[in-house]
Amino acid sequence: MSNLPDTYHRLRLRVAEILTAGRVRAARAIEREKVTTYWAVGKTIADHLLLLGNQSTYGEQVIRRLARDVEIAERRLYEMISFHKHFPDLRAPANIGWGHFVQLLPLKSPDERDYYLVEAERHGWSTRQLKSHIHEGAYQKTLTPQPAERSAADPLRGRLNTFGVYDLDDDGLDLDLGFGITRRFPAAAVDNWRTVGRNHILESVPASGLPGGYGLSPLEGDPRFRYTYKAGVIRIVDGDTLRVSVDLGFNCAIRHTIRLRGVDTPEMKTPEGQEAKAFVARALADVSFVVIRTYWRGRYGRYLADVFYQAKQNQPQTVVDSGGYLNGDLVAGGLAEPV
Repeated sequence: MSNLPDTYHRLRLRVAEILTAGRVRAARAIEREKVTTYWAVGKTIADHLLLLGNQSTYGEQVIRRLARDVEIAERRLYEMISFHKHFPDLRAPANIGWGHFVQLLPLKSPDERDYYLVEAERHGWSTRQLKSHIHEGAYQKTLTPQPAERSAADPLRGRLNTFGVYDLDDDGLDLDLGFGITRRFPAAAVDNWRTVGRNHILESVPASGLPGGYGLSPLEGDPRFRYTYKAGVIRIVDGDTLRVSVDLGFNCAIRHTIRLRGVDTPEMKTPEGQEAKAFVARALADVSFVVIRTYWRGRYGRYLADVFYQAKQNQPQTVVDSGGYLNGDLVAGGLAEPV
């Protein structure tokens, strides 16, 4: 090796670059072919069912038999049909593969699908990046005020026991419980399993025949109403910070320090800071739990949250709907500044 010319290093780097670029082009070519093939399959099946009057029972029999005969998952065939339905005039940009379209299929409106398709093409999003942007509601944020624009006087009263689909495959789904935690559920635990897609909202429902005693049911609702939890107050740190035990559902809990969204109380070393903390202590003295609606992580890794409370109330959703709003009460009492 010592007899190789000095230019060998540059040769090795260039060959490696060419090989890598070739692999990328090959992978993209495979994805493009997969897109056109799956679209064509979806169209062929849809045309066949349309010819026979779209009989639902017959359609289910066809998909079940076809999946077995061509050795492909039923869910994948349904995805192909949905693909043709939602994109009747196929336009597949060079950097958009089948995995991207799978993320777009469950979205409810053509405008939303078109938005993410254009943005994914424009920014070169990977499938994982597209999934993340959909999960975070990038499209909805273009239609409604950003959470950061909501003031302390403008709480979002969410709905307990609602969750988003984080991921999905033929056997089941991963449910987003919040706080970076997901939980796996088999298909049998989900009502109307075939209608459920990525980024749908599900509600937990009692189901005595399932492990843990709970199943899931699709829910029509504002996705912003998620991330609402019953929580026990462990410690009042100061006027705008609480240490809580959060009930994520399904016998899963997490301890976390939350910061009240949209408000800032004085430092604890000041009389005003001590007064704000004392106010919170009095407000929560007769409550057995609070309900929090979390938003995002703040500067120190603490989730920002709206906090609702009501004395001698044992129904968490009632506390959300009609209970006191701690963030706003602090501002109204002159004990905190809105931020």
